[in-house]
Amino acid sequence: MAKESTIDSVNDLLNSFNKEGKRIVNELKSLKSDKSEFNVDEIVEQLVTLNDTIKSDRSNLIIPWFTEKEFCILQSNGMPIYIAPYDKTLIQILATLIKKFEIFNIVKEDTYNKYWINSFDSTLFCITKDSVSIFSDNFKGRIRKDKSGRIYLNDGNYIYQPDTINNHLIKIYHYKGERTAILNDFDYNNNAYLVLDLKNIAVYNGAGIKEYKKKFNYINKLLIDKENNLWIATETGFYKKISNAFENFTAETGANEYVWSIVEDEQQNIWFASYGDGLSKWDGQNIRKITDYRNVYTTLQGNYFYTGAIFATNHHIYFPVREKGILQFDGSNFSIIPGLPGGSVLDVYEDSLNNSLLAASTAGLVVLEDFKSPVLFEKDFIESRKFIKTIAQDKFGRYWLGGEYMLNIFDGENFTEFPNDKFDYNAGAITIFMDHRKNIWLGTMSGLFFFDYTKFTKVAPKVLRSQVASIVELDSSKLIMGVSQGLAVFDLDKFYQNSIENIEILDESRGFLGFDCIRNGILKDSDNNIWVAASDRVVKFYPDRLKQDTVKPKVVIEQIIATGSEADQTTSIQFNENDSTVLKLFYFQKNIHIYFHSIHFNAPEKITYKYILDGYDNNWTIPSSERHATYTNLSPGKYTFKVIAKNIDGLWSENPVSVSFEIVPALWQTMTFKIGVNILVILVFLTIGYIILNFQRKRRQQREETEKQISELQLKTIRSQMDPHFTFNALNSISTAIYKENNEKAYRYFTKFSKLVRSSLEVSDKISRTFEEEIEFTKDYLDLEKIRFKENFNYLINVDEKVDQQLTGPKMIIQNYAENA
Repeated sequence: MAKESTIDSVNDLLNSFNKEGKRIVNELKSLKSDKSEFNVDEIVEQLVTLNDTIKSDRSNLIIPWFTEKEFCILQSNGMPIYIAPYDKTLIQILATLIKKFEIFNIVKEDTYNKYWINSFDSTLFCITKDSVSIFSDNFKGRIRKDKSGRIYLNDGNYIYQPDTINNHLIKIYHYKGERTAILNDFDYNNNAYLVLDLKNIAVYNGAGIKEYKKKFNYINKLLIDKENNLWIATETGFYKKISNAFENFTAETGANEYVWSIVEDEQQNIWFASYGDGLSKWDGQNIRKITDYRNVYTTLQGNYFYTGAIFATNHHIYFPVREKGILQFDGSNFSIIPGLPGGSVLDVYEDSLNNSLLAASTAGLVVLEDFKSPVLFEKDFIESRKFIKTIAQDKFGRYWLGGEYMLNIFDGENFTEFPNDKFDYNAGAITIFMDHRKNIWLGTMSGLFFFDYTKFTKVAPKVLRSQVASIVELDSSKLIMGVSQGLAVFDLDKFYQNSIENIEILDESRGFLGFDCIRNGILKDSDNNIWVAASDRVVKFYPDRLKQDTVKPKVVIEQIIATGSEADQTTSIQFNENDSTVLKLFYFQKNIHIYFHSIHFNAPEKITYKYILDGYDNNWTIPSSERHATYTNLSPGKYTFKVIAKNIDGLWSENPVSVSFEIVPALWQTMTFKIGVNILVILVFLTIGYIILNFQRKRRQQREETEKQISELQLKTIRSQMDPHFTFNALNSISTAIYKENNEKAYRYFTKFSKLVRSSLEVSDKISRTFEEEIEFTKDYLDLEKIRFKENFNYLINVDEKVDQQLTGPKMIIQNYAENA
């Protein structure tokens, strides 16, 4: 009744929480506190101002901070149990419940906006903004929420779901084992993961429970991440379950060590035959050691079984063994097949068409017709390096006999050895398999070969470079092979239809943890699952559980390092993808190193990256597992680095993550500086050109002036040479006329001569005159000469009408010719 009254008071209090001011304070003060240091006024003040911390009296639960957007609740050990968007009313309710009931677990049911809270006194609350309900006053378990938001409650070995309509808990599962079952988490298929006695893990799928065989040392926590991976925290280490497609049988789970043969019997039990550790049988639940065979297999080597055990059509199991040959089991009893030659049998093969059994003995090939009456075919198989280690049959019924260093075909009478005149094949065969098309596949120490009865072809040499130890056909579309890297899945459809050699390697990154697969240690069971013997375990492979990674990897840029030529020119930048600021770098920091990685939990070691530097690269790089990029001697400018990642199944990131940076140029590297220098250079060249042209012009003018002066001097020289001669002759003629007292003639002569002299003196400072003046001067000259020579010659001057007599020419150019004539 006390608890009901408390809830009533909480409900009463809840009704007033939505009202502001003093009513909240008064209602909180009305609560009775057993601890005097509990100050309601202080708590309310903190709630209103969103500041400081709220604690319960026993400090088992703390609200360490809250803002206007969110708040966080921790346990006293610092582990967060709840982080949520801030809600003032909810915090007020929690503050009250923390004080009154010392709660330790809070889970929000998102679908209905409800909060589930349980306290140290075993009270289970359901809270909304309108009510507080008690679902149980004796709940001592845990509250959990699956990936879809549904609430589950785990108390003892029971799992419940709440019925909020009828206000009670519905039991949905009871773990009936003796161990304690604690519900930890749910995967995205809504399978529930439980921890049993802190050592084992069990999975409840809604119909039944499956327990993992591996034991752990004190499991603290299970977690399913967003990629549906299971993480296991223990006292001695941190584990991750990689895949549900593989189940491991090791000595820890009760299996034999060094299992070499795996065979399934009529009751679908799986038998493990070990080299040195005897026999065991798995019935689907447990592994049991088998010892009855020791009654007949009594030698010191009685625990040594070889590869290639088979379940024959006569419902017997045949185990190749050391020394005794073949151990058979008829479903009830063990016996040794009599009559076999001495030595060990390394492999057995059933020819169901001929009702016979073939044994690869260290003594040679043994054929047992009707599974008895052995006949030995020795040939040259007694040399240890040429032992027959595998037997198969082709479509013609011939037997293929293989070993590490040899390959033969036996047709029942004769052996054909390889290489031969027709085929130069010399790789041997440690496992041989005929597929549904009757073609032959050979696993060798150096890879995989295919034979279609016309030629041998090496398949996928870049992928399968070493031992292919075992082959089985999953269905008509796939070959499963035990290889040195793990387990290989070969796509037969693509090979036959398009000659595409598509091989997927299932190694540790995909969940296959075995290494060094055993020769012929492979089995396809009646449920179409594959069993593989490896050196340290037997692995059961569930092909239908092999899931593709559908989560696109996210890339994070960790760091950017910009370096110069000296150590003190190095800048290290921690990248923040939410910061879109362009990074500024100095001109000398032209060597850029960018480090990145992918936040991806599924096969992170198989993540590949490609990137591009806009402003430098033209294309994306080839995908690589390298997680850094280096660019050297970058020019100043703006760049954007982009990187994306691809997961193991070829799915690329949604969007590239990018970072932009700018290498700021030095003053002399700027465009303004370069333009200024170019302009200055142009101006210098223009100035030099102007000076040169001006100098050339002045020289040309000087040259022309000099040439002019020379011409004038030449003319003056001519004139100076002509005028004295002419003058002397003219004066001589005048004196002769006067001497002879021919006055009239002397007068006419003297008149012409004076006119000619005056004309010559008037232009004495010129080197040119018009043609009209030159003609007139020439006429005067000729008239004088005509008087002088007593009219012994005549002359005629004809001037074409087209001649412009006002044009100028050199002085005395016509007179000089006339005088010389």
